[in-house]
Amino acid sequence: MSHANMPIAAGVYTVRQESSGRFMDAHENSAADFSVVTRTAQNNDTQRWRFTPIGAVYTLQQVSTGRYMDAHENSAADYSVVTRAAQNNDTQRWVALPVIGELSAYTFQQLSTGRFLDAH
Repeated sequence: MSHANMPIAAGVYTVRQESSGRFMDAHENSAADFSVVTRTAQNNDTQRWRFTPIGAVYTLQQVSTGRYMDAHENSAADYSVVTRAAQNNDTQRWVALPVIGELSAYTFQQLSTGRFLDAH
């Protein structure tokens, strides 16, 4: 059985965008809207995310702030990905979908909108 078909175990992970090699991070202040960004490797808790499975769905919690990955649900905010305090709703729930033919590679889809996590 391929590992790519296995669910992601609960734990703390870094998330790297395959195309750029950059790591998911987030601003830690309201002036930057706690927005999620990609950066080069920093080896610190801003790039570590706690994955908590809820069935086949996960919450992604930034270890340094305790805030959860979320995304705006409208085009006026460009569907931007941000972190927010726990809201216990589907805007903070992400479906991990294995990439066919790739070992341990996943795409993430927001449960509330069905939109996929991507970066400029």
